[in-house]
Amino acid sequence: MNLFFLISIYSSMNFKLKNGMFGFSGENLTKRLRAKGFQTMLRQEIGWFDDHKNNVGTLCTRLAVEASAVQGVIFHLLYFLFLNALHY
Repeated sequence: MNLFFLISIYSSMNFKLKNGMFGFSGENLTKRLRAKGFQTMLRQEIGWFDDHKNNVGTLCTRLAVEASAVQGVIFHLLYFLFLNALHY
């Protein structure tokens, strides 16, 4: 019984560490994507901001939503690759 208890403790700690590291790397990726997107927006010509597709609300929404969507896709892809690597 003690062996099963130790294995469950180890498994629980490993699970928390793995998810924490994936979360940390995903947040760093999102931060970098938003910073690069914002830098790219600031380098546009003045006329680019006059287009109704590039108003302030749309640009802020784009920074918030698209970076998070990319982070979600990358997180799930890396997570499943990591799980498959453990099984083989």
